[in-house]
Amino acid sequence: MTTNEIVSKSHFHMSLRSIIHNLKFNRWNLAFVEESLDGILQSKSVKVNYMKGNNRKQWFADPFILDVTPEHIICLVEELSYKTMRGRIAKLVIDRKTYKLLETKILLDLPTHLSFPFILRKDGNVYVLPENSASGCSTIYSYNSTDDSLTPYNVIARRPFTDATIFCEDNKAYLLTTQRPNQNGNVLDIYWFDTERFTISKEPIQTVSFDNKRARNAGEIFKSSGKAYRPAQDCNGGYGKGVILQELKITDGEFVFKDYCSFYPNSWVYHMGYHTFNSYKGLTVLDAHGYRFVLLGRFLEALSSIARKFL
Repeated sequence: MTTNEIVSKSHFHMSLRSIIHNLKFNRWNLAFVEESLDGILQSKSVKVNYMKGNNRKQWFADPFILDVTPEHIICLVEELSYKTMRGRIAKLVIDRKTYKLLETKILLDLPTHLSFPFILRKDGNVYVLPENSASGCSTIYSYNSTDDSLTPYNVIARRPFTDATIFCEDNKAYLLTTQRPNQNGNVLDIYWFDTERFTISKEPIQTVSFDNKRARNAGEIFKSSGKAYRPAQDCNGGYGKGVILQELKITDGEFVFKDYCSFYPNSWVYHMGYHTFNSYKGLTVLDAHGYRFVLLGRFLEALSSIARKFL
């Protein structure tokens, strides 16, 4: 084989991978689980119901449940349109029985990418801490349900936090986060969080190093049967491959995490990953990753697999 032939085949393979990447890059959908958290933890599996009615012009990911009524599921999510290719924070109203998307409303649109709208409930008020690491700072917003407005409340840190979560335990509060440029890596930073002033300690009170890429948060820390669990992203082999639930203990002031179970999608349409896990009022929501154009994407995926064997 000549040098030109090697270069030509290499370019073909790279072009094929680029096409496949573009097809699969942004296609996420919400997936709801009706089973209780205790049931999920006992069975170590999830049976999901995918949201219906979303189009191929945009996608939704990073869901947090704002409320659940007998008629509706209301979520805050990252919304991304293929026209802008920039994340915005949106409110979705979904039919409780059919999981059909009924309403989409953009709540926050900034020049920089927004995602992961973490919800903090305090004294009857709702605050939202979206990821905005592209701006280099982390701002918490006050949410007004009357007009669905998000008003800046305080800049928590002028640092590129990614998917930050707040956890309260024994009258103490903590902020857990990864940071750019190692947002999908193995290092998790933990800060004190002041629930009165909405500020954090100047430096982390603990930095946890995992033995692989599972430091990034996948949702709010929750409790079940008296134990705390942190949803973590499995970023080994790629971003958002799955969700790992880690049992969390604070021993002598130190956070200790132990993997308990993990979830990966087995749907033919959404087969490439989960990367969010949140629960509220007895309902759990994940997000699932698949190709924008399923048939074409799966065909090119198979073609790429065959090409790798011969190139």
